Amino acid sequence: MGFSGTNGDPDFAELIAKISALPEYQILFPAAFGSSAIDEASIQKALAQFIRSIESFDSKYDAGAVLVPTVNDPFPNFTENENRGKQLFITDRTRGGASCSGCHLTPHFANSSGPWNNGVITKIGGGTDFTVSKSATLRDLFNPGGQLNGPMMHDGSFTSIVQVINHYAAIPPGIPNTSFPDGQTLNLTPQDRADLEAFLRTLSGTAVYTDPKWSNPFRPDGTITVKAIDPPASQTVNLSTRMHVLTGNRVGIGGFIITGVAPKRVLVRALGPSLAQFNLPTLLADPTLTLNGPAGFAPIVNDNWKSSQPDEIKATGLAPGNDLEPAIVTTLAPGAYTAVLSGTNGGTGIGILEIYDLELAADSKLANLSTRAFAGSGDDMVIAGFTVGKGIGVDDIIVRGLGPSLRYAGVYDQPISDPALEVRNANGATLAANDSWTQGNDVEDIQRFGLAPVYGFEPIIVTSVGPGAYTALLSPSLHSFPITPGIALIEIYSRGRAP
Repeated sequence: MGFSGTNGDPDFAELIAKISALPEYQILFPAAFGSSAIDEASIQKALAQFIRSIESFDSKYDAGAVLVPTVNDPFPNFTENENRGKQLFITDRTRGGASCSGCHLTPHFANSSGPWNNGVITKIGGGTDFTVSKSATLRDLFNPGGQLNGPMMHDGSFTSIVQVINHYAAIPPGIPNTSFPDGQTLNLTPQDRADLEAFLRTLSGTAVYTDPKWSNPFRPDGTITVKAIDPPASQTVNLSTRMHVLTGNRVGIGGFIITGVAPKRVLVRALGPSLAQFNLPTLLADPTLTLNGPAGFAPIVNDNWKSSQPDEIKATGLAPGNDLEPAIVTTLAPGAYTAVLSGTNGGTGIGILEIYDLELAADSKLANLSTRAFAGSGDDMVIAGFTVGKGIGVDDIIVRGLGPSLRYAGVYDQPISDPALEVRNANGATLAANDSWTQGNDVEDIQRFGLAPVYGFEPIIVTSVGPGAYTALLSPSLHSFPITPGIALIEIYSRGRAP
């Protein structure tokens, strides 16, 4: 059974033809992918997104994580054994722990594929396998009755948690292409091993068994109801982001979309040396700015605002305060654009990337602003400032922070493992904070607008704001362990006028 094209089964082309003939999918595929084409790539993406979503975030661990300042603290809802197991999970083996969190990062307790295998070298059907293995999630290992959901490891050879712990506690040296070339010995007592299993049991929830979103959407007769939802309207906003600019994939990137029918005049600028007055450490001494656009758009590069368009830039009132800082004034057709902030000759440091709408009256809008940068704690957090356009009413906005799901957009160079998000007003007061979109009160709205991230622990804030200036702050969550920086994306959407 299936569409393998072998042993008399139909092939994948027949599956595509069958799906393409269903009127429901003629609506769903364009809504999801922006194209009416139904092909193997889009089917794979749809299946992959759904499978990655099957993960509970209503476990005993999740309930305890929100009760403490950091996950390093004892959870008040845990037993003594569970808390001891958590510390063993977090603690490095050189300090008496099990080093589990080095590969199974919170809060999804998984990692992307690494360059080695984990020491299990057998394969299904016999023989050996020295290729790369992925650190799969440790969530939902157990069903509500306390039994394992299935065998473990890539070959299905382990049928108990005890076997898994015993394997990692005594990996022999000399296994080719392994994470443990010299082997590994964990000095775990029988009680340590029991406590570690007790902690692992706290990672299983019940949502995957009860939430209707994972149930069969089809009626017994095979029909399905598809509701057409208009996409959220976008309001005019400006974007100003403070970021730690590094090199390679860790440069700063500001994205924006111009919607509507008319061209729009914008100014894009980058600041570095002029930030000295704010006593920030390690400023970007000589920033370079590159504006990229749709196919056929010639990139615009500037590393000194006075070298090009000085009079035009001065006339906007937004000229940078230092001659080494770049700025670009241009009129852009509707489409998607990215502004890339890097250091001249590979320089690094803290800088600011800003995008301004210079024609608020034009029949087009700056929409769906985003910032991608390397996010750490303290001065290294990403701070995206945005301005809600003119008006007297209140607008609903959605701000989301992405980290691990960036891997599925091709960002493999250390995306932040567990981001936390906060929105503040111009006075610095916190309007909302979130480090897991599934834990808020806006889950249905987020799903309705098609903005649900791949992972449940990525943050989204839905809030209402009046005209004015706001900031979105993204940094590693204090509920993750270890607390590690990485590449992150902040996105800002407007849903339009609030009722």
